[in-house]
Amino acid sequence: MFYVRLFGFIQVERDSVPLDGFESEKALALLGYLALQRRPVARRLLAGLFWGEKSESRALGNLRRVLHNLTRLLPGCLEVTRHTVRFLLSDRCQTDTAQFEALTATGRPADLAEAIRLYRADLMEGMSFPDCPEFDIWLVGEREFWRQRVIQSLQTLIDYHHQRGDDEEGVRLASRLLALAPWREEGHRQLMRFLARSGQRAAALAQYETCRRILQRELGVPPSAETRALYERIRDAPAPRHNLPLEPTPFVGRGAELTEIARALNDAACRLLTLVGPGGVGKTRLAVRAARDQVRAFLHGVFFVPLAGLEEPHLLATAIAEALGLRLTGHEPAADQLLAYLRDKELLLVLDNFEHLLTPSHTEQAVSLVLKILQQAPGVKVMVTSHQRLNLRWEWLIEVKGLPYPDRQAPAEATYSAVTLFVQSARRAMRRSLEGEMEEVARLCRLLEGLPLGIELAAAWTSEYSCAEIARQVERGLDALSASAHDYPPRHRSLRAVCDYSWSLLNSEEQQAFRRLGLFVSSFDLDAALAVTDAHRATLSVLVEKSLLRETHVGRYLLHAVLRRYAEERLNRSPQETEATRERFCAYYADFLRRQEEALQGPHQKSALQAIESEIEHLRRAWEWATERGDADVLQRSAYSLYLFHEMQGRYQDGVALFGAAVKACEARPAVEDESLLGRLLAHWGWFLHRVGEGEAAHAALERGLALAQRLNDREYIPLLLVHLGDAARVRGEYERAESFLQRGLHLYRRLGDKSGIARALNTLGIVASIRGEHATARAHFEESLALYRELGAPFGIALALNNLGIALDEGGDPDAAQALYLECLSIRQDLGDRYGMAAVLGNLGVIADSQGRLDEARRYYERCLQIAREFNYRAMIAGLLN
Repeated sequence: MFYVRLFGFIQVERDSVPLDGFESEKALALLGYLALQRRPVARRLLAGLFWGEKSESRALGNLRRVLHNLTRLLPGCLEVTRHTVRFLLSDRCQTDTAQFEALTATGRPADLAEAIRLYRADLMEGMSFPDCPEFDIWLVGEREFWRQRVIQSLQTLIDYHHQRGDDEEGVRLASRLLALAPWREEGHRQLMRFLARSGQRAAALAQYETCRRILQRELGVPPSAETRALYERIRDAPAPRHNLPLEPTPFVGRGAELTEIARALNDAACRLLTLVGPGGVGKTRLAVRAARDQVRAFLHGVFFVPLAGLEEPHLLATAIAEALGLRLTGHEPAADQLLAYLRDKELLLVLDNFEHLLTPSHTEQAVSLVLKILQQAPGVKVMVTSHQRLNLRWEWLIEVKGLPYPDRQAPAEATYSAVTLFVQSARRAMRRSLEGEMEEVARLCRLLEGLPLGIELAAAWTSEYSCAEIARQVERGLDALSASAHDYPPRHRSLRAVCDYSWSLLNSEEQQAFRRLGLFVSSFDLDAALAVTDAHRATLSVLVEKSLLRETHVGRYLLHAVLRRYAEERLNRSPQETEATRERFCAYYADFLRRQEEALQGPHQKSALQAIESEIEHLRRAWEWATERGDADVLQRSAYSLYLFHEMQGRYQDGVALFGAAVKACEARPAVEDESLLGRLLAHWGWFLHRVGEGEAAHAALERGLALAQRLNDREYIPLLLVHLGDAARVRGEYERAESFLQRGLHLYRRLGDKSGIARALNTLGIVASIRGEHATARAHFEESLALYRELGAPFGIALALNNLGIALDEGGDPDAAQALYLECLSIRQDLGDRYGMAAVLGNLGVIADSQGRLDEARRYYERCLQIAREFNYRAMIAGLLN
């Protein structure tokens, strides 16, 4: 048996005995190259790769000689024909790289450990041939590929031993990982954790200092906030990162449930934990409190993802990314970017109100993403709250029931959680004492089966009614439901009864406001509430006092999911009122978007993006309703801001879905006003199709849009469509056509005096000129574009123009000026939180430092760039850096 060791110095063994007789190092290098290719390789390619400096005949002659040497030493391992050569991997001829792949493919910890032992050193260590530059370039990339495979395997093993609590083995593996990638901060953090957990606190703190020195020396940067947070956590246990919502009222009871949840989450075998129970039972409050207790247990934090306002399963990945603070770049589907980000993270995701994604049409897509997270991100755990289980093999279940309450024989004491909650809620609603009413409080808690939402609603009435009166009304409602509402499960009837009674206590104006608030699927501000409900502020205050509406921040409100469904059900009983309320809803959010349009193109871009983000569920809902109803006015007023938002946030896939649905609906209503709208919708849909790489569909949509816009003389959108078509032509390599489109668009923008449009057209023209080697022209275009963006004060545009002008200056022979622009661009993108943009400009800074011989500085820039690129799996950027 022949065995080729490619990790470290190449060694070949025959029956475990080292094999000699290779005529040169190139012969070994050629053998290694073939063993890694595992496919027939053309002789001419091999000759050019290893003897490219010689004539073709001499190169082929050298190849024949070396192949003769190899086939003589390794009979049966090479298949040589007149045109190709192939390494034959078989039981007779094996390599350590193939063995590594087979072992890692199983995913079993023992196999991963054996695979890592095979990695003695870098691939084909010591191999380098000055006369074979293409081979050396290939080898650099191949070494990095295998190094990353080993690092990934080490990471998997480290995670495995972390979950098992095997700190001693964790220390050994983390140390090995850091020997391969000393700048890898995550490895330092994991080693710190293992050391701390094994009682070596001083060594863990010393490891932080080692990390700090390495990062400063290698990259010129301090440790990240996450690493510093871990250091401080070991030193004095501060709270790590999370986004858990504030608890508006004191948390009551649930000690047994919290213990059970903690035990499950601390079990390495538990990856998916579902809290199952009816609406109003307190699943969200319980999950938030349990997650808060787990913050210190997860290296990368705990993240709460509210799903009550999510109506489409394809938006689940985007919702999770928003909660994580992950900016999607748009170059890949949101789910792929999310999975890449989570792959090496150790965190807890809390997916709240998952039940409405478990419908027949939504279940598969929604549950599929959860499953992929569990499969591809071994350090991530998921806690779900839902009315029903997800039905995955990974799933652990905890049933959430009502709070404990006294039975008829027990004394009515406040030691029962249900009674405690009622008393606390009543204190907020009234100023009188409940003394002498505790028997009736206990009766109420029994009637409501300990359901927290029902208890809070009933307690809100104590400012006007005695507990006995409240109990009689709830009991009467239960009797009515038992007689008439057979479709209500028994455990839901008590909550329905209390909702009905709360409703009956409202006056007509309050009822009207409450049912109209049912359209809001997530938190909303005061202006939106007043506009949609057509109510007074005092009316909303009454709903807050009666616990039907919750005030989350100053001027921002939220309906409990159960109450929201109840309110919307009440509203839907009147189709006429439903339609009118939806019209006000759509009109308000169309106006909201129109107000953001100017800000999105000026100095307030960041705040405008945040404002839109906070209302995105409602904006989607308004857009969908307007699409269904054919409300051209709402769609017209909303379209441009939604286009800018999705473009600047990199949410291209969402843009395709949003505008594609509107195009389809508009095409079904052939009218003059719809034709005008259709042209604009096609402009945005076509652009997002272009951004996701659907070139032919994008071109067709943009051409249709331009024809419509020109026929209707849509002066605003004709130049936009021309610029979009120009960029699409640029991507296809049709530079003359691209320039023609762009110049026409620029001319029309100048006639309109649209500075933002002019800057956009100039920027794309600059890119085209740069590609064509017209550096002076490119520079002039970028300089004018930058001047306009500065005049507008638009940070995204300024950063874009700075980066592109920097490239033009560098290519034109002025690297110092380019570097100054890159540094300014980097500062802006850091402020915007644009990680992808930061990585791009860091790479450009590295290129300049590299070209000027400042190699240490170049390496620091490249490493910082690579660190971000790997963190977010920007694969094209990673490949470019490694090349």
